[in-house]
Amino acid sequence: MLQFFLLAAQNLPADEQARVELWLSIFTGVLLFLIFSLLILAVLIRFIALRSTRPCRWCMEFISNKATVCPRCGKEVKPVDGPAASAKDV
Repeated sequence: MLQFFLLAAQNLPADEQARVELWLSIFTGVLLFLIFSLLILAVLIRFIALRSTRPCRWCMEFISNKATVCPRCGKEVKPVDGPAASAKDV
């Protein structure tokens, strides 16, 4: 799509071409910044979610570290105090 604008700008005077190229580079930079920001945000949200949950021992449903009963299978589980559950705590 950007190539289309660059091809269209070839018929313009030199100062107009420079202005179009400047705005296209700014637009591209902002677009890439937004894409990478959203990717980083998604990774951070996933990391936070993994730190506050653990799998149920019986049904493998992710439950809160503080839960004492699994909402899916109804079995009792031990609550975990720390941010991450080890294999023997689950």
